[in-house]
Amino acid sequence: MKIIHRFTQNEFNLPDWPLDPVLTKIFYSRGIKSTSELIYSINNLLPPTFLQIDNAADRIAEAIINNQKIRIVGDYDTDGATSTALAMRFFKDIGYDLVDFYIPKRQIEGYGISPNIVTSAYHDNVDLIITVDNGITAFEAAQYAKEIGIDLIITDHHLPLAQLPTAYAIVNPMQKDCDFASKNISGCGVIFYVVACVRKALRLKNYFTTHQKAEPIIANYLDLVAVGTIADVVPLDYNNRLLVQLGLEHIRKNNTTQGVMQLIKTAGCKVANLTAVDICFGIGPRLNAAGRIEDMSFGVQCLMATDSYQARVSASLLETFNNRRKQLELNMKDLAYKIITEKYASVSKGIVVFAEEFHNGIVGILAGKLADDLNVPVVVFARNQATGLLIGSARSVGDFHIKECFERISKQLPLEAFGGHSKAAGVTIKDDKLAQFKELFFKEVDDYFHGSFPEKTYTTDGSLHYGYFCPSFVRAVVFDHPWGTDFPEPLFDGVFAIKRQFIFKNTHMRVLLVLPNNQEIWGMYYYFDKNLWPNRYIAKVRIVYNFASTSNRNDAPYSLIIRAMEPCA
Repeated sequence: MKIIHRFTQNEFNLPDWPLDPVLTKIFYSRGIKSTSELIYSINNLLPPTFLQIDNAADRIAEAIINNQKIRIVGDYDTDGATSTALAMRFFKDIGYDLVDFYIPKRQIEGYGISPNIVTSAYHDNVDLIITVDNGITAFEAAQYAKEIGIDLIITDHHLPLAQLPTAYAIVNPMQKDCDFASKNISGCGVIFYVVACVRKALRLKNYFTTHQKAEPIIANYLDLVAVGTIADVVPLDYNNRLLVQLGLEHIRKNNTTQGVMQLIKTAGCKVANLTAVDICFGIGPRLNAAGRIEDMSFGVQCLMATDSYQARVSASLLETFNNRRKQLELNMKDLAYKIITEKYASVSKGIVVFAEEFHNGIVGILAGKLADDLNVPVVVFARNQATGLLIGSARSVGDFHIKECFERISKQLPLEAFGGHSKAAGVTIKDDKLAQFKELFFKEVDDYFHGSFPEKTYTTDGSLHYGYFCPSFVRAVVFDHPWGTDFPEPLFDGVFAIKRQFIFKNTHMRVLLVLPNNQEIWGMYYYFDKNLWPNRYIAKVRIVYNFASTSNRNDAPYSLIIRAMEPCA
């Protein structure tokens, strides 16, 4: 393995902050310019300067005052589910009942609001549709809603095209002339700001006084914003870190719904010690499983559940979906390797794999696993049963820009749709184009890499002196900050003596390591190479690791999570 240290300058070049020098190095190497960016106060949140947000808030307030029927249209991922649940919780908190929600089914309807969804709203006498986490490219649906007299408010955070849909109002930081500084905000973050402005609009119209209702506390919705922001893997700029850390603090204090608490417990996490990493690997996958396997409406219902029995039922159902997802993923991975073994003499030009048995809700996960295992660009296709088209999910390695690859292919082969970014993208083709797509993709990969793929590389924060192996330092790097995209969790490397190693639950390996001062510490090695480990003849190892702790206390037990391990002379 190849290890790159994130910060290599002499420590005397570090800023003179009143912090431990290792923490200073960690934060400075992540682009922090001032210790003020490490203060998580709600007063530091950006003001709601979104373009058209006041128009949107006034229209929603008008609908509430005039008892008009409102429908929330969400998305089938975790950001969409938390966005939908947040909007619904707001309406419930102000006592407004003429509102419901709809989330399209991934397998049948695909992503986002469609003319069919607008038609259904019309038949249900809906006056106002509010999209959350979708809608910025829904031209047909927006035009149709306008034609039949339904007002449409789009709240989204995805990139718009040159043209915008004809909606009553669009709240999206990515649209031209929007002054909101955090372009990385999640869909749930956008609707959080919108409901805050709706509350203000209702207050100015004396709604709460006239109806003798208490104003909702907008900060109470930060639990959902934290989950949606982390699960959607948006970059954690300062405003997003504020939203996440404040939301985590609400959850740790049980200031959340019974459904959220039960979901956390079902995932094997602790409410009082929840971290962004727990959301990423425990909560997000369980919510996403509902959208992948069945219907994300079940996820929204879990997030909204206030009754303890209903919360347990909902969380248990999501766990069932997640277990089904895991089994499907395992079956698909086995089948993919069988296809690769039979049809690929070499993977030096990348992988394109399709089987009728593949589930199109799982292709993204499988593509990621194959790319990690084989260290080559991968595209996995599954058939959309409603349209007959092949839906592909792609993952890249190194600096190969997968979306730009699809752009070049589209100039030679008609693609039904494609989009994404450098590391991950999606593509849709007709099945009779699969063979031609493969050849073009293989050529793109071969022209870029020439059969020489980058070595597996880990970027770390360097090696730690054994004095840092103590509960107070572990607490600081595990619990005090919300780690995520563009603000990565501290990762370290070092050489250790290895005292014991054994397989745990047939899937992980437990390793007892020895520090230079003879202190012993346990590490858990997930996804280890079974051809190499355990190995009783190896006495010293180089590892890449991060810390794990069971409690947010200065005296709590801690251990290591081993990300990579190799023998060391």
